[in-house]
Amino acid sequence: MEQDSQRELEKAFEDMLRSEGDGGSIGGGNTVEEAETTNSPPAIPASSASSALEATQAPSELLATLTPPPAHFTPPVIPGSSAFTLFQDLINRRQPPGSTPIAPLRPGASANEALQWLFCAFQSMKSIIQTHMPEAWNREQPPSTLPTFQSPQEPGGTPAPPLRSADVYNRVDELFYMALKMFAVIDGTMIAQTQPAQPAPPPPVPSAASTSEVPQSPQPPQVPPHERYTTGLAQFASLPDSGTTFMMNTVTRSYQQNEQFLRKSLQELAAQLQTFPEEDPRYVLLQSALGLAVLHLYEVTWEKEHLDFGVLATSLAWSKIEDPMDAAYMLPTLARNWAYGQRLLAQKTGDSDKLSIAVALSERMFDIVMDMDSIPSRAKQFLHTELACCLYERYMLLEDLGNLDACIGHFEILCGGDDVTHDMRCYLGHAHLQRYFALGNLDDLDRALYQATTAGSMAGVGDLSTRSADLDTAAGLHLSALCLEQKFRLQLDFEYLDKAIEKCRAAVQRLNEEHPLYLRCKSDLAILFLLRFESTEDPADLEVANEEVLVAIGVDRSERNTQVPLRVIWGLVQAVSGEDVDEGIRLISKARKEFAGPAYVESVIEEYLSRAVLHQYRTSKSKEDLVAALEHARLAFNKALEKSPRRAELAVELGRLLMTAYELDKVLARCDEAIQHFSWAAKASSARPTVRFQAATEWANAAEECHSETYIDALECGLDLLPALAWAGNRMPVQYRMLSSQSSTLASRAAAYAIGKGQLRKAVSYLEMGRNVLWSQALQFRAGGKDTEYRAGMDEDEFLAGYTPSQVHDDAHEYNPGEIRENVDRLPPELVGIVKSLQDAYKVAMQKLAELGGEEKAKRDMGMFGKFKEEFGSMYREASLHNAAARWDTLKKSLQSLRDSLSTPEALDWLGDERFVKLLEQGPVVIVNAYSVHCDALVVSCAAGERTATLRHVPLPEMSGDLALAWAEILREGLYNFGIGQITRKEFDDDVLVPVLQGLWRDMVLPIVENLREHGEVKERVWWYPTDALAFLPIHAAGPYENDEPGLQEMLASSYIPTLNSLVRACKAKVEPLQFLAVGMPATTSLTPLPNVEGELAAIQKHFDSQPEKLSMLTSEDATVYQVSKALLKHTWLHFACHAEQNNDYPFHSTFFMHDGPLKLSKLMRLDLTRVQFAYLSACHSAAGDAALPDESIHLAAGMQFSGVRSVIATMWTVYDQIAVRATRRVYYHLFKRNPDTPDVGYTAKALQLAVLDMKKNKVPLAFRVAFIHTGI
Repeated sequence: MEQDSQRELEKAFEDMLRSEGDGGSIGGGNTVEEAETTNSPPAIPASSASSALEATQAPSELLATLTPPPAHFTPPVIPGSSAFTLFQDLINRRQPPGSTPIAPLRPGASANEALQWLFCAFQSMKSIIQTHMPEAWNREQPPSTLPTFQSPQEPGGTPAPPLRSADVYNRVDELFYMALKMFAVIDGTMIAQTQPAQPAPPPPVPSAASTSEVPQSPQPPQVPPHERYTTGLAQFASLPDSGTTFMMNTVTRSYQQNEQFLRKSLQELAAQLQTFPEEDPRYVLLQSALGLAVLHLYEVTWEKEHLDFGVLATSLAWSKIEDPMDAAYMLPTLARNWAYGQRLLAQKTGDSDKLSIAVALSERMFDIVMDMDSIPSRAKQFLHTELACCLYERYMLLEDLGNLDACIGHFEILCGGDDVTHDMRCYLGHAHLQRYFALGNLDDLDRALYQATTAGSMAGVGDLSTRSADLDTAAGLHLSALCLEQKFRLQLDFEYLDKAIEKCRAAVQRLNEEHPLYLRCKSDLAILFLLRFESTEDPADLEVANEEVLVAIGVDRSERNTQVPLRVIWGLVQAVSGEDVDEGIRLISKARKEFAGPAYVESVIEEYLSRAVLHQYRTSKSKEDLVAALEHARLAFNKALEKSPRRAELAVELGRLLMTAYELDKVLARCDEAIQHFSWAAKASSARPTVRFQAATEWANAAEECHSETYIDALECGLDLLPALAWAGNRMPVQYRMLSSQSSTLASRAAAYAIGKGQLRKAVSYLEMGRNVLWSQALQFRAGGKDTEYRAGMDEDEFLAGYTPSQVHDDAHEYNPGEIRENVDRLPPELVGIVKSLQDAYKVAMQKLAELGGEEKAKRDMGMFGKFKEEFGSMYREASLHNAAARWDTLKKSLQSLRDSLSTPEALDWLGDERFVKLLEQGPVVIVNAYSVHCDALVVSCAAGERTATLRHVPLPEMSGDLALAWAEILREGLYNFGIGQITRKEFDDDVLVPVLQGLWRDMVLPIVENLREHGEVKERVWWYPTDALAFLPIHAAGPYENDEPGLQEMLASSYIPTLNSLVRACKAKVEPLQFLAVGMPATTSLTPLPNVEGELAAIQKHFDSQPEKLSMLTSEDATVYQVSKALLKHTWLHFACHAEQNNDYPFHSTFFMHDGPLKLSKLMRLDLTRVQFAYLSACHSAAGDAALPDESIHLAAGMQFSGVRSVIATMWTVYDQIAVRATRRVYYHLFKRNPDTPDVGYTAKALQLAVLDMKKNKVPLAFRVAFIHTGI
């Protein structure tokens, strides 16, 4: 029977060769190299080496034949910020006196020589840093500031000892070694491309006759030598700290999927196989190698006969082993090759039993050989890799997380070595991505993206111009696209989605239609375009999605049963487009019946079918369609992985469908079931924060609809989730985007509910929880510490409290010219000399690249390198921030210093704070909760002689949140029309501003003032705590505006506060002596001149004639971002007279315009201004606020308060500079009149009130004087 199988194998191979022909003349490669990893005593024949490797023997001779570059060639600059250009300029200008420059790089140096020179230069730099900059050399850094894929600690785990800068510098050595190896490959391959390939003589066609007989000669016949192959590898082995296996992998990988090479190798292996008797150990090994080669060929052609033959050959070879002890040296190779075939077969058929047997055998074999010194490490590595691959594929079929965890564990060991390959990284990346899908751990997504990015860089080295390079690059690009898609779903950043589409398209371009990855990339590309259509409603995206899936369907190839069938995606696209919903449903239903695969894929099919039927229901309004959509949604939910983040999304959609059905039939059971699904999703820890928050909101809506007792539970759950939307592990733009996308009203709803129940303390707590979430999150770090440089002995939490918030803004890594100059001036002269030499060497290296590939190619390659560097840096920083924030979340629970900054909703301990109670002697705090259908006021006051503040409810029956929103829109539109000149200033005052102020007085302020009078609380001041749209209304100027009747501005000095906690912090802040800084910009490039700025500065200077040492001024060219930022830290009173802008797209980029650029709010947030008592922001829109998040108070004045300033005067809209100078004069007149030497910060609100009343007497128009507001103490 065995002899028959052998003859069947030989006959099949002979037929395959005859049908395929010679196939080319390229020899050498992976299959033979793998066979050489055994420790077999007999000589194992090998095929000839490639012409590329032959050429590596004489690179210098070949270089001499290349055409020199054009004389006008100019090396490109790697893309970067202007800071890099400035750094280069500063280095070029400095002459290091007394320094000994390193020997220059000779102009004709090869790429290898250039990199060796760079390596030596780097060693010199390390020596200089160690000698002249010991503080930099010995600086420590906690591992938690590194990404988890590089940190020795797990997120939230026990920290490892701090890393020293010296350790980091030494690690860079490895990067130089890697570069040396990579450039060796580039040199050899690019040079080989200049030489014609020499065809090898065709080998004899194998015969099927009596292969089992012993040949006449016991010696193997002569075969093409492979010494050149090993000679080429010797070049790489001679490099410093060389990882020879790395180079072997790099070179052999470039031919592993070269069809011509594989066919040639098969012919030579078959011919050699016929020369050995079956009893010869070499016969079994060659038979297995032959099968493996055919399996590699299958991975190029994807023809079923190749798979069948490869599986048969590797199985027959394995079956011939009778005594394992006699064949121990080749068991790992035979087992690996057999498992390889079983894995490919399982991918094709979905037979998990084959994978289970392969895993069991591989595990057993690996346990046996891993400690055997007689087995080459490379054979162990192949077996180890195959074991990990089989575990991954078994997880994909069986959904057993144990398989996935084991797979990741094995691949992390493999990828931790020097000989990591591209396919290892891709497999590990996919495994982490699958675990992210299953458990929702963000660390897995970071690790997946890291592996995808790194794998892509490895595959693209040197532009090898081989098919394998394209396939490797395609695999890395596709994995990157999948990771970026999840980043988009997490962060709602369209840049991620656009990049995912770009990378998926690039992957498709590198694949032919026969490759299975082609179909998957096409289907994923269609899904990405469909996702973008559903997010932006751009019909062009829907058209492209349809085109992509149609092209994929046109490819006649079978699909893997672990992927969603193409016709399901096509059906969904059809339904979403609305062109043929019935056909879309039919396509999905048919594919659903025919599908036989894992339940988690069935869940996706059910989800898509539910969505398609729902589209039909929206047109038909048929209850049967709704019921069908509901049932498929329920099946999708039930079949999803239990802990998968996707299951929470399905629960939310199922709950929405149930509520739609409830609205039709009013069956209470549907509402109860919907609440169950919503509450489960809201509490699902693995789900995305946005999904959980949406679930909580839907839960509250459903509970309110059916009068469920869980209504307040839903609201509290949603409020508890707000900090997760603004998690410090996300960049600030992400936090802002996630909060603004939700349009939350939960805080005002919860407060209204609590007020209705008479629970006033809870109402205030709910409002505090739901307001200024971004500021509250950031304040936790300010309470924990401020240092961004790690010092010996510093607690990790103290460092992270300063480090983490310094990284959250997109401009955190931008450097100001002043900072760059200062840092360069600190460098030792020797180091400046080396950096200058490095710039010159860069030009030489670029010249060499131009010689090898031409000027345009050199520039293009460096541009690609710059793009990769930018992408990798962004990914690295984001993963670092995730790890630091996760560690902080663990540490902050034990931080005593956070108690004051963290809200304590139930206790409200600050109501009894002595300093806060004393402040209330000047007047009460009035909280106005703006709910859609009604408003309520809560008065925080303290009766004379009492030691604790009290809360009192003031109903506002005529006021509602909807009315406040309408007034805010009227005011916003009026300001816009006034700004563009469509209406006059008088029309704005009479037709817009006065009606709004009258309405505020009548429906809100007057009832509150009357209540204050009843309780004897109309004193000197009032602090307003507005919510929602009320934050955009000038409450301080409300009045009757009839017959000179007094309004609020004539009665009380009004101030605004974002939260009660902010006012309490201002009360507790330390009083500092006067040290005044005035910043003025009379002229700013591209902006309107402000001639009255000089008048403002003169008005300030007048008050310091007797104490000039207490006043500093920065004006015009002296008012740079760097100088102003430094000066802010040294002064206690601030005045800005310049242009400012509220950024409506991203308010954290709201800006003061300095001489050399913008001083952004994001920059101010990173400054410690806790010594500053008062800031006067005489600039437009410095307290304008953000329409998307009114309760977040994101503007320049709020930034000053957050940074520690106790009291701020700012403007709500545009103010002309001739008005600004009048306000400045009067405010400082009243402040210094009361106390000429030391003005009282607590009097600033009163000074502004008096100044505005002065302007009213002087007939300053209403619009101009209403714009000024006071915030803080």
